[in-house]
Amino acid sequence: MKKTFVGILVTAGLVLTSCGSNEPPAPSEAELRARACEAFATATPGVYETSEAMDILADPGSTTSQRRDAMSMMADKKRTWPYDCDLPSDKARFDKFFIDAKAKWAESDK
Repeated sequence: MKKTFVGILVTAGLVLTSCGSNEPPAPSEAELRARACEAFATATPGVYETSEAMDILADPGSTTSQRRDAMSMMADKKRTWPYDCDLPSDKARFDKFFIDAKAKWAESDK
């Protein structure tokens, strides 16, 4: 009788551990990238350029020409088209955005 009871407990334990959790699987890197790409495209055109210019102006180590270029970039506001994560000209901005977005999503999942 004892052996049967122990056998049932071991079998039940194996069944329970093999079932896994009720949580959905974590999204893949491709799914996260697609989600970030959609969010990146919704940003107002020029917002990232303005942010970069503000960082340059706030940096005490920036040269005079860097500051001049930053102020010129802010004054010109040439960006009128949406951001695209697949454009080579937006790649560096998207890479930074993606790293920040993944960190925020990881925090919100906790």
